[in-house]
Amino acid sequence: MKKEFLQLINISKNKHKDYMNNGKTFFYAKEIKFINLKILDLIKDKNFTKSTELQKIILDLEIHLNEWIFAWNNEQINKNPKDNDLFVFDGYKKYPKELDTLLINS
Repeated sequence: MKKEFLQLINISKNKHKDYMNNGKTFFYAKEIKFINLKILDLIKDKNFTKSTELQKIILDLEIHLNEWIFAWNNEQINKNPKDNDLFVFDGYKKYPKELDTLLINS
């Protein structure tokens, strides 16, 4: 499961790069949301990790993703954007950057 989780995190990062490099459009934001939902599904597995330090960071990631998706949904409902429309929003906890190092070392 750790391998699948790392793969999804990497895909999410790559989709975020695409989003940033292509005008922050709704099309790319939809791709990020799809991957983030998959990551959340994986996190919900209670046996994800035994490391206390990693569990805290995973919880931070879960909070980030839930808040991000909530903000995404609100923006999508309020703006009803088309694929090429700018799609930028805030109001969510930032991605826990220390997660990558902990995952690789655990």
